[in-house]
Amino acid sequence: MYHILKYKMEALRQATVQGQYAFKNGIYYGGNNFEPQKEWIERLILDKISDYECIFLVDVHTGYGERGKLHFLPGEVHKEKRVKDRL
Repeated sequence: MYHILKYKMEALRQATVQGQYAFKNGIYYGGNNFEPQKEWIERLILDKISDYECIFLVDVHTGYGERGKLHFLPGEVHKEKRVKDRL
């Protein structure tokens, strides 16, 4: 409760959704290394998409938000990578 009062609920919500990487003993600490599966899945994906010029990726998670309702939580979009900027 102290941290919610000090940092506001939005900070807790952001840590819950995105994780945090500054405080090892904090809520939703994401660690300081990638998961072991990262290299394998990265090679697999890069192999499958190598023939395509434009890729749209959807990262699906469960367990957050209202039950039975789709929540769109966009990450940071880099302007040079937006499809509409290429058209």
